[in-house]
Amino acid sequence: MRPKLLTLLFTFLVLFVFSILSLLSLFDMCGVFGKLLSSVLFGLLGVLAYLFPICLIVATGFYIANAKNRQVRNKIMLSAGLFLCVCAMIQWIVNSP
Repeated sequence: MRPKLLTLLFTFLVLFVFSILSLLSLFDMCGVFGKLLSSVLFGLLGVLAYLFPICLIVATGFYIANAKNRQVRNKIMLSAGLFLCVCAMIQWIVNSP
């Protein structure tokens, strides 16, 4: 295997494991670490924390499949920014006084 391919594969596996752990922690299945991660995700993302692990897996796989395409990287970054803006808007609407 080429070193670049090995690095991309390792990155995908680490992010995949993190996504699975964060998804399990949202449903209180990971103990103390899961409660900490769940509180951080809900604090940062609100209700859309349930969607975050799935989006992370899809974005990582899409980036690795098109690693040399600069437009794909820009679209993933813009999509992440849009996701955070939507999270903020939903938090603003739900928690309005």
